[in-house]
Amino acid sequence: LSKVSEDRIQAHLAHAASEKSAEQLLETPCESRVSKYGTWSKTVGESFVLGEDEAREIVLNLLVDDGAAQRENRVALLNPIFKKVGIAMQPHPTQGLMVALTYAGRFERHPPPKASAENLPELPPPPSADHV
Repeated sequence: LSKVSEDRIQAHLAHAASEKSAEQLLETPCESRVSKYGTWSKTVGESFVLGEDEAREIVLNLLVDDGAAQRENRVALLNPIFKKVGIAMQPHPTQGLMVALTYAGRFERHPPPKASAENLPELPPPPSADHV
């Protein structure tokens, strides 16, 4: 889930730099972005905070959720269905920290790709009986 949050932050930075690919990622539903990295169930959601520089202020921003009529960040943060969370944080060039949180009821990462014989380094031959 942290990888999903990292993707969101990178997309936000790229969007600020007017990169079209970032806009597409920001418009992609959270469910699709989470599914890229694993299997989720029950529900998924996300929160994004921009401009706070201290952990306490970030959490207060999520809880108060000022300016959001539906208080989506507060609802997500306090939702008892969410049992897993991935968090990514990075400085914004001009606006303090960016913090992305991705939540899931359940989440299992996709297994790492198996190494194929083509990708393995070549091993030296075993020592011969003459050298033992």
